[in-house]
Amino acid sequence: MIPTDLPGQIADLYGRLAEIERRARNRKRTGTVDQVDHEKGLYRVKLSGQGGKPFLTDWIKPKQLGAGLVKIDILLKEGEQVDVVSESGDLTDAQIDLSSYSESNPRENSDTPLLIRIGGAVFSMSAEEIVLKAGKIRLEGDIDADEGYLKHIGKNVGHDHEHTDVVQGSDNTGPPA
Repeated sequence: MIPTDLPGQIADLYGRLAEIERRARNRKRTGTVDQVDHEKGLYRVKLSGQGGKPFLTDWIKPKQLGAGLVKIDILLKEGEQVDVVSESGDLTDAQIDLSSYSESNPRENSDTPLLIRIGGAVFSMSAEEIVLKAGKIRLEGDIDADEGYLKHIGKNVGHDHEHTDVVQGSDNTGPPA
């Protein structure tokens, strides 16, 4: 309700303006993941607060690049820098928008259009090639190598491979050439 006297109206306007400014500041904030609940897909983020005192959000969900037919599920980790957004500026309806590079987690890639790294495992893709590196790679399903060749540890194991030391009978052949 709007006050009837001028001093009351001015005080009311200042109060409303302060609330609008507070909400505007909270529309997008940068912080670090402080707590994780991967089971529920929820995170608490530590944001800078007023007077240097940190503010810890309630449990909030991250936005995903795909959450329907294509699911891209990224697990955030404690200490990871993220942006928290709230359309209304009220952090009770906030979501984690994206994670962002920081001094403690700098960008590592400057030339590969698509690079996904998890520890020592790497998937990279450019217009010319796809590279998959890992200590162990498991493929499930049919492998179709009709259009090219298939090598294992530098040896041709495709449909046109040949063996060395071929002997008729029940003896084993030598390795692929």
